[in-house]
Amino acid sequence: MSSRSAAVWLSSSAFTPARLSLLAVALAGVLFPGANAFAEACPDALAPGASAVDSDVDCDSRVKALARVVGSSVSSGAPFPSPSDGSVIGERSIVCASTLTNATLGADARITGATLGQFELPVTLGPGAAVAPRARLLATDIGANARIGSGARVGGGRGIDFQTIGDDLVVGAGADIGIRSLGNGPMLGEGAIVEAGAVVPDGIVVPAFHRVDVAGGITPIAP
Repeated sequence: MSSRSAAVWLSSSAFTPARLSLLAVALAGVLFPGANAFAEACPDALAPGASAVDSDVDCDSRVKALARVVGSSVSSGAPFPSPSDGSVIGERSIVCASTLTNATLGADARITGATLGQFELPVTLGPGAAVAPRARLLATDIGANARIGSGARVGGGRGIDFQTIGDDLVVGAGADIGIRSLGNGPMLGEGAIVEAGAVVPDGIVVPAFHRVDVAGGITPIAP
């Protein structure tokens, strides 16, 4: 693989907030020439001001205005061209070192080191979502302002097992959420487990290392 380098001299005024996004786009073309090749191959994939650097974004997917994708895979996961299953990165969202397959992000999401979606097991996250490293989400539709901790697992399955969760979800590190439906404002502590089929009210608070059973009871998880 051929390489290319360039000396770039910048004054301190180049780092004012208004210029940083323009600087990132300019450097992407110099340091990662493949980004320009991608834009030429899939001209509809990147909206104005969006960028995909050192990433694999298929032509079924869309990166909306001012969003940034770095070191990530963004695809439909389909074995054939499938625009209806393509991933969508919302405006101003940032996706870093992650794998998104048939996933849709609202505006201003922050996804780092996570795995979202699978072909036929789509994921939708509302605006303002933040997902920490090693988290895995499958077959789930989550409202606005979700906070998913590191190593957490959130998701359902096909058909009636698809999961729907309201706004303001908070999931602690290492939690495992298999419930089909969860209302607004749930707070699930570190290592918490919500079993599939559990019935819980809006605003439920599950302490760290506790389990919610199918009857809605909350009990400590045995060490």
